[in-house]
Amino acid sequence: MLTVSQFKELVEKHDRIAVFRHTHPDYDALGSQFGLIYYLRSAYPEKDIRAGGKEPSMDPSFIPSPDEIPDEWMNGALAIVADTSNLNRLDGKDQWLSAEDHILFDHHHETEPPIDHHNLVDVDASSCAEIIGKFLCELTEGKPLPKKSAEAFYAGIISDSIRFSISTTSAETLHIASYLLESGLDINYINNKVFSVSMETFRFANHLREISHYETPGLAWAILEEEDFKPFGITARQAKTKVSVFGEIRGIKAWGVFVKEDTGTYSASLRSHSVMIRDIAEKYKGGGHDNAAGIPSMTKEECEEAVRILQEKVKD
Repeated sequence: MLTVSQFKELVEKHDRIAVFRHTHPDYDALGSQFGLIYYLRSAYPEKDIRAGGKEPSMDPSFIPSPDEIPDEWMNGALAIVADTSNLNRLDGKDQWLSAEDHILFDHHHETEPPIDHHNLVDVDASSCAEIIGKFLCELTEGKPLPKKSAEAFYAGIISDSIRFSISTTSAETLHIASYLLESGLDINYINNKVFSVSMETFRFANHLREISHYETPGLAWAILEEEDFKPFGITARQAKTKVSVFGEIRGIKAWGVFVKEDTGTYSASLRSHSVMIRDIAEKYKGGGHDNAAGIPSMTKEECEEAVRILQEKVKD
């Protein structure tokens, strides 16, 4: 397990550091990535520290999109990844692999092919942002983080814990959130950035509620084609995040949304209150947590098969 002394030794060894996260980044991935970047830039202003990856941020006015990183820049660099233990989900995998040294922070169960370097993984944590926030609290001996760093970590924690409302929220989660607040955060601003939606997205969420399937008691699901979300002016990635609309329905045990991507394949977001769904994601080369998991690429037939597996699970 990565220690504070090992982390400091690796950071101080390198003049160039890139921080990566997973593809289709959510606010935990983005918050963990940029929370760490902002801290490192503050603590080591003489170093060249960049954000790896290609996919843009959901809101660049709040958390930026990645930096341009030439391939040759990575030679001899330190690469850090947050919020994934799976090489197939790493945005910028080739550049990550070309670095000299590697560090990983994550809270997911390991999947194939795993990332195995200097790791700090806690599958019981609410979020990767909680893990890195706790790590930096130890590293700084409890001194407040730079405001932008704490802001990004707080966004990651409230996103993955859904405002401290799900079972992964622990006393440690609240302790780290309290530590981050010492940096002078405007929590109303952060909550609005993470959870507010456009009118188009709001209308799409209502449409999703109407077209979804509820025939199997305890299950809600939808397979979305482009015509189901593009007329609302939103992307497949944005459509998939609305899986959350089913979590408030009393009696629903598990739910999932399968969305057609520009590639012609489907990506999935699966959720549950108590039903194990991580095994379904892993069956189709995805991963995540017992009650929250994702799948990056599926055929339509695999989506339909996954729905049948969910139907059997909610009957148990």
